[in-house]
Amino acid sequence: MKDVTVKDRNKLVLVGAGHSNLHLVKNAMLLQSHGFDITLISPTDLYYNGVAPGVLSNQYPTGFGRITAKCHLDKVKGKNYQKKVTRIDLKNKQVQLEDHKFIRFDYLSINTGGSVPTNQIPGSSTFSIPIRPIGSFWQLSEEIQRLRNNSPESISVTIIGGGAAGVEVAGNVHHLIKSFGIIPVISIITKGELILSQFSSSVSNKVSKLFRQRGINIITKSKVVEIREEEIVLKRNKEHPYEFCVLATGIIPNSIDSQGLLQTTENGELVVNSFLQCTDNPQVFATGDCSHFEAQPLWKSGYHAINQGPVLLKNIVAQSEGSQLYEYKPSKRILTALNLGSKAGLVIFGKYSHLGKLGFIIKDYIEKRYINSYRCKSKA
Repeated sequence: MKDVTVKDRNKLVLVGAGHSNLHLVKNAMLLQSHGFDITLISPTDLYYNGVAPGVLSNQYPTGFGRITAKCHLDKVKGKNYQKKVTRIDLKNKQVQLEDHKFIRFDYLSINTGGSVPTNQIPGSSTFSIPIRPIGSFWQLSEEIQRLRNNSPESISVTIIGGGAAGVEVAGNVHHLIKSFGIIPVISIITKGELILSQFSSSVSNKVSKLFRQRGINIITKSKVVEIREEEIVLKRNKEHPYEFCVLATGIIPNSIDSQGLLQTTENGELVVNSFLQCTDNPQVFATGDCSHFEAQPLWKSGYHAINQGPVLLKNIVAQSEGSQLYEYKPSKRILTALNLGSKAGLVIFGKYSHLGKLGFIIKDYIEKRYINSYRCKSKA
């Protein structure tokens, strides 16, 4: 590798502290050796979604899922702006921050994640708690803790959305309320015929049976048309009462204005090729929930953002050195592990699935290993 002078060094700007960008930060010393100066711009640290249900049920302490980039950046004197990027100026190769400051770049990696839309169901922005961003999700735990002090006989929580996130919330909020000696009244509302419809019917049936045994109510084939204070209005004017309403209806990308110079989908996802480059600019990369993998649709999951990280690292270096790029090749079989509360976990790999304590142990091991992998090693 040739020696890199200060003049020749590339400015690599990371927008968003998502999984892929954190992999770059973790390998900051490697990037530095290849001639990169690193700047991370993100309004918050990463709060790892994988442990959020466990934090909700007090399995993990508050703040357990927080992953900070500071210690890795400090090793290479990298810069960290806790700001939001409002605009990408490709013509001048700079990004604009919310305080109108401009940061120049040679290479850009966008990994801003996604959020739950609160403008699709009337009343949801006022009366529901979205599962993302995680900061608003902690509100549910705090409010249940406060309500507990009034010694109620029961606490009711309704989750809108029967996907993986909604099911994890249901299982863990049930455990939390029950641990206080209070009767949990938990409901899941989904417009689909089954919960966990992205998996097989046998997986859905296993979880449905477990939830029925716990007394969790599953309302299928029901579309929510409005959320009002203390009641959810379903199609055909059916009303469902609640104390807390959690919105888990899917993820939309946290998009950034690129002045129309980067191709996006109708949902605002940045379109990327198999090398994770934006199709309009090879110096701009995008990964995770804010991107659309052109070769094939990818399930919105931290799994892909995590696994795209090593490919992203190789390709940023390769692009700068004019060497061969690497394709991101999604695995045909994805390991999925869900925390269903009360020491029950669901593990799915291909056609195999297991529901029980072993699944809980596997889920716990995976999440702790991931978080520990980002801790800075202390000097001997």
